[in-house]
Amino acid sequence: MASFRPQKLLTLVVLLFFTVTSSSGSITQDDDTVIVITPTWNVTNSQMQKFINSLDRFEKDTWAWHWGLDKDCSRWSKQGFIDQSELDFLNSGSGVRGGGFYTSFSSSDSRDYGPDPVGVLFTKGTLQ
Repeated sequence: MASFRPQKLLTLVVLLFFTVTSSSGSITQDDDTVIVITPTWNVTNSQMQKFINSLDRFEKDTWAWHWGLDKDCSRWSKQGFIDQSELDFLNSGSGVRGGGFYTSFSSSDSRDYGPDPVGVLFTKGTLQ
């Protein structure tokens, strides 16, 4: 089962910031542009790349499982993905058991979350 580590939240925040910043085209991999994380915390692009390269990634395609309602699991399976607006809603904390989209590497340990499973594929190279 995947475990939550507090440092992963910071990692996610930093990566989200980096993704938004780099999508503007102002940062390239080979420069040493300063990235402003907060008013008192700056890193260079090379420091950020070193950090990103140190993160754990899946070494092979790996399946995880999410248990939920049939209508949701069927829709996600047919779509082949869960759209971002639905993930935003699930992560908002408004669900019966709180927010989030829980997956487990065990196909049965979270079956109390709903009657139907859907498989989630983490492809090789995806951040863990």
